[in-house]
Amino acid sequence: MPGFGDPAARLLVVGLAPAANGGNRTGRVFTGDSSGDFLFAALYRAGFASQARSVSKDDGLALREAWIAAAVRCAPPDNRPTPAEFARCQPFLAREIAALTNVRVVLALGALAWRSTLAALVQAGIAVPRPAPVFAHGAQVDLGRVVLFGSYHVSRQNTNTGRLTAAMFDAVLARVKHALSRCVSVSMKQTFRSFALAALAAFVTLSSRSAPAQPYYLPASGDNQRATVTQQVGPVTVTISYSSPRVVLKGDDRRGKIWGKLVPYGLTQLDFNDCKSCPWRAGANENTVFTVSDEVKVQGKSLPAGTYGLFAITGPDEWTFIFSKNASSWGAYWYDPKEDVLRVTAKPAKSEYHEWLTYDFVEREPAKATVALKWEELQVPFAMTVDDVPARWVAKLRAELRGYTGFAWETWQRAADYCLQNKINVPEALDWAERAAGPNFGGAGEVQALSTLARAQSANGREADATKTWDKAISLPGATAIQIHQVGRSLLAEGKKEQALRIFQTNAKRFPDQWPVHVGLMRAYAATGDTKKALEEARLALKQAPDEGNRKNLENQVKLLEAGKNIN
Repeated sequence: MPGFGDPAARLLVVGLAPAANGGNRTGRVFTGDSSGDFLFAALYRAGFASQARSVSKDDGLALREAWIAAAVRCAPPDNRPTPAEFARCQPFLAREIAALTNVRVVLALGALAWRSTLAALVQAGIAVPRPAPVFAHGAQVDLGRVVLFGSYHVSRQNTNTGRLTAAMFDAVLARVKHALSRCVSVSMKQTFRSFALAALAAFVTLSSRSAPAQPYYLPASGDNQRATVTQQVGPVTVTISYSSPRVVLKGDDRRGKIWGKLVPYGLTQLDFNDCKSCPWRAGANENTVFTVSDEVKVQGKSLPAGTYGLFAITGPDEWTFIFSKNASSWGAYWYDPKEDVLRVTAKPAKSEYHEWLTYDFVEREPAKATVALKWEELQVPFAMTVDDVPARWVAKLRAELRGYTGFAWETWQRAADYCLQNKINVPEALDWAERAAGPNFGGAGEVQALSTLARAQSANGREADATKTWDKAISLPGATAIQIHQVGRSLLAEGKKEQALRIFQTNAKRFPDQWPVHVGLMRAYAATGDTKKALEEARLALKQAPDEGNRKNLENQVKLLEAGKNIN
């Protein structure tokens, strides 16, 4: 199956293979399946697609400056491509890359697509370093003609489990767009005039009368390599992309000459674009770009979701960080205070030596983080907080349940489970749990769905219904010893010791002497105060330990019980 999109595409997205019930059915990759719904919605938000969903190849979807291809061109058995299939299809991807002469950014979805893309790039004549770059979500590699980005695949498995969220994927696409903004198309009949500034590189156009216009990816001026750091703060994704200058430049050790000299204190007048009161760009070359997927508070002040240029007014005792609407310019030459969205102050402090300017998340908690700019022997931290994190997660869950993932019982179950664990939104959690365990989405015969429903019923004061649902869950024909064990552990965590003991005893009758039946009985007897029986069960469990980790843990449990100590 061939790729599709804009023949003049500057972005190439490489997936794994056509899905059996998606592209293989509709005749176009990522069309008509849940992975495509996630992908096209994100491309639409980023401006690369004309609509947010695609159900057939003639539904009017058009890609803008983007092309989508697959590493493997046919639907593999069990959705697991073999090495031979990758090898057979690789030349097609290489020819596609070679034909898309305007492509300057490639986004590989998943580790397998990453490896296949690297091999195809080599076949297309693009040099790839050795050892080959390693895949990671958010990885970015400059290969000269193109920049390669990596993202977790948009598969249902990744998106349903939260391994890949819409915010995470949007953050990668924001970096892709920023990389594309640094590409310049140069006509073969023109010469690109260089700026008369030491901070800018000179670019010369090589031309011939028969060659078409060729885009060139701008190299890092002054060897100030681009860097990106991304951090999740609760439900918010924070990404900082910046150019990183160094202290020792071409043998010139500038230690002690950075602050107040190379980086002047206060506002300065620049010799370009008539900027008379300019802050520092908080990095080098282009704007330092600060992106937040949702509203945060920076030093206690609200910053809406968005992408901002980050500037700084430096000083020996206090700095002012500026978040500007202008996030796509070079340096501070086009800085305009009218575009300021937020200003906050921060205190500089001494730091361990950093040769390269670095942004680091030095403190990280579920609802707050501290970012520090570090360079030479100075650091300037500023704090970010996220208000009402549980409520924000619930809002995101509501939105997710209205999308394509809302057709899976697992999504409803996880949403209900989050609310129950955090003791919030409990009435709605019951509704979600009922949907998860209902007949429409396939969860009626699942232990996890029914046990979550029982917990939701109990949390809403419906204990009689909860008891019936617990019994139904552990009586399912397909229930395993481990699943029933998890039901008991859930009850123990909620302080329902007697109910948990009954569940563990039922597990022992149904699966006698199987792992982890004795572990459950050990914990239940210990919770109800019967240390003697708990110790007996612990010793039986120790004999069955399936691995070294469990064996050591049980040895420790035995010692605690022998000493009369609590193990729960």
